[in-house]
Amino acid sequence: MALEKQDSQAGQRGWFGNSAIIFVARSFSTLANLAITIFFAHQLHLEDNGQYQNFWIRLTVLGTIASLGLAALAYTYAPSTIKTILQQLRKRHYAIFVAVLGLMSLIFYTFFRLDDSSAPYESPASPVLIPFFALFVCNIILEALLTVYRRFAVLLCTAVAYSAGFVIAHAQMLSGFDLNRLFLYLTILNVIKFIVYFQTVRTAVHRADVKEARPVHILRVRGMWMHVFIYDATQIIFRFLDKFVISFLFSRDISALYIAGTLEIPFLPTVFTAVSSSALMHLSKSKNISNMDAAAVIRSSSMVLATITFPVFCYLFFFRYEFITFIFSDKYAASVPIFACALIRLPYFVLNVPFYLQFRQRGDLMNRGAALDIILTLALSLPMYYVLGLQGIVLSFVISSYVQLFYYTYCTSKLLELSPLRFFPLLNWAVKALVFSMLAIIMHHLLKAHCSPAVTVIAGGLSMVAAGFLWLMLETKKKGIITFGRN
Repeated sequence: MALEKQDSQAGQRGWFGNSAIIFVARSFSTLANLAITIFFAHQLHLEDNGQYQNFWIRLTVLGTIASLGLAALAYTYAPSTIKTILQQLRKRHYAIFVAVLGLMSLIFYTFFRLDDSSAPYESPASPVLIPFFALFVCNIILEALLTVYRRFAVLLCTAVAYSAGFVIAHAQMLSGFDLNRLFLYLTILNVIKFIVYFQTVRTAVHRADVKEARPVHILRVRGMWMHVFIYDATQIIFRFLDKFVISFLFSRDISALYIAGTLEIPFLPTVFTAVSSSALMHLSKSKNISNMDAAAVIRSSSMVLATITFPVFCYLFFFRYEFITFIFSDKYAASVPIFACALIRLPYFVLNVPFYLQFRQRGDLMNRGAALDIILTLALSLPMYYVLGLQGIVLSFVISSYVQLFYYTYCTSKLLELSPLRFFPLLNWAVKALVFSMLAIIMHHLLKAHCSPAVTVIAGGLSMVAAGFLWLMLETKKKGIITFGRN
């Protein structure tokens, strides 16, 4: 009994450590993007910055479709099992992937060739966009495989080097804004990244021991892949659907304001993905995991996410005006009400259950939830827009996201045969929400009264980050997760 408990604690520390490494590796690109977002928001006109942001929106949506859900699927299986699956693939499977990747690359390029409102462009979009897109997608898949095969040193070093190159490439725009030149620099960076990733993955797969692999039924893998792909693509497309619609229905300056107000908070999606991927990897490598053990992983990961999400939410909500005007400049003050509505979705990241449905290979349940999300959003968007304006569109997405998550919680409860109270640390969440809210209110009141807006934003952010980090360290000290609620 003591040995089992010791193994459980070691496993908890293991997946938490993996989460931290994955997060650190991915945070470098997030920092680089944040730096460029701040710089361009202050330097470019609203219309030009909106056009630049549209580039990344299109890249994210089309890139997710082109990756065919393979990156998300990789986390479902152990390294040895992935090697077995790769050995069973035929040339036609690779040919289909290459054909889809080529088609999506051409579509991505065509979007810019047909873009008549080319304010930032000095010339038509360069054909270099085609290899850039293909390399971007391949690197997403290879990065997932590197994570599964635990090549964290390569991920960290590459992330640092690529992020530095990313910032330097954008810094070249100081001499004149030319997206074609920027595309060329980014393509070169992605070529180098691809070579490093591909060689490392090939070596890792070759060394994997297939004797430890679980039996692989290719038809079942194909069925799971279909569900993961549909779910992954649907989630990404719908996450950016409102920005696409706004860009067509409103002027570019309104689009820029909406994008600023609905900008994804840096690091939170990265943290959520890192913790979920690590938890999924932990479950996948366990041969006989009980429902109680799985519930413990959900509970522990939810505590970690709460310790990170609540201080961020409280800080951004109470410092929302100072944050928007500091990040985007006073030109974007009209985005603050939209931003406040979008923040309501942040606690969504605390309820960490979708990864368990993927572990149980219940892609059907994942896609039903995705369909529920889409249907509800479409039903609410128009009437809420007429009542509340742009804020109503944001709130329709917020409401549908929570309904979807409650459905996933219900499904998880049925699969585990446990009440949500057994795998959600509600008391732990309540204590954190109260403490971080009070801290944010006090810090905002003191800093706003005695400091400049810039100092208020920076000092407030550092204070909340320090408080969250200290709490996280206390919870993970020595024996995995120590709660302030029920263990």
